Amino acid sequence: MLRNLLRVYSGRFALPSILGLTVLSAALASGAERIWSEGRYDYLQLQPAEPGASNAQPAAVSAERLRLLLASVQVKEGTGKLVALFAGGEVERLAGPMADGLRRAGAHQDLVFFSSERRGEGLFAPRLAVAGRVFYANDALQLIIGAARLDFADQLRASNVMPPFSFGARGTPGPVEASAANASHPADGQRRDWLIWRTAAEPAAAPQRGAAEDRPAQDDRFFQKQEQRLRVLQRLREQGLITDQEYQERKQEILREL
Repeated sequence: MLRNLLRVYSGRFALPSILGLTVLSAALASGAERIWSEGRYDYLQLQPAEPGASNAQPAAVSAERLRLLLASVQVKEGTGKLVALFAGGEVERLAGPMADGLRRAGAHQDLVFFSSERRGEGLFAPRLAVAGRVFYANDALQLIIGAARLDFADQLRASNVMPPFSFGARGTPGPVEASAANASHPADGQRRDWLIWRTAAEPAAAPQRGAAEDRPAQDDRFFQKQEQRLRVLQRLREQGLITDQEYQERKQEILREL
């Protein structure tokens, strides 16, 4: 039984410490189905949806599309500054398993995730976590963010107990204020912790005078091209060839094309 608890998505990784086992066991206690796990803390799993919820799943959303959507999410800090919710490495780690989870999910299951990263500058930047809930319903991919910057590592190391946190809930607004390219908020825009991307095909409107009529099809090849543009842009920033402001402006221009 213990060996089975230590198996993860890749089939190769085993948690080496009692601390990691405690976190993993707590996450699996509800009988959830593990989709992916990495390191001591991070995981993505299927679990029963909230009472009364019904999703349009299984759903096919490509990993390439998920990478672009997740990369576009920003949250507001206490200072009012908007920052990316996920680090670049997190987007890469989550997109594939998230696409797999949506393909495997049933109508009464949600995907939930816990992802940690050292956020900030310097070697001693704190490890902070993002926690959220993902599902496909009403012809839309939906993300509820329960925690955007959970400071959990010190308490977990000291007491071997994870501090309380939420994956986000349909019926309870959370404190996170988020935005993303081409995303809307439910409840007349009041649920700032909840992002909705309408992805169902809609009837094409007649082109207006002067409008472009040959916009690239929104398929995987198109998203792969945009992903490559974002990677090049990130390299330019890392090499100091463009400023952070220029990077953010160009990034938003690319994301608006999706």
